[in-house]
Amino acid sequence: VTEEEKACIDQTVRDAESDFADYDAEIARLEKALSTLKHKRKCLQDHVAKQRSLLAPVRRLPPEVLNLIF
Repeated sequence: VTEEEKACIDQTVRDAESDFADYDAEIARLEKALSTLKHKRKCLQDHVAKQRSLLAPVRRLPPEVLNLIF
């Protein structure tokens, strides 16, 4: 391998290592965004479940009947 080829290979390796760092940074950013979205989804899912529970049949009973039961 000539000196010129060696220099070219070294530059290619340095560029690739720089790309690895860029990819790692992008992956970390995307993982954080994914985590945030999953958290928001879970909060919305919990909110919907609470709202649905307000429509449960037991909530529709007259207060007098509920007082007898509870």
